[in-house]
Amino acid sequence: SAIFAKKITLESIETKAQSITSRFTGVQGSKLSELESKIDLLTTMVRELKTAPKKITKVPATAEA
Repeated sequence: SAIFAKKITLESIETKAQSITSRFTGVQGSKLSELESKIDLLTTMVRELKTAPKKITKVPATAEA
């Protein structure tokens, strides 16, 4: 009976988690997608920043040589 009780609690926890996640995605789905697009924008900006200094540092090197 103890195992059965544990199984029930696990199932109830799963359903609670599902209801929380569905509520979260339902209410804040648009906000999440907005955040994702902002993160994508940030990653592209960071990638551009990482590549930009390399180009800048190559310019003086060629000027010196």
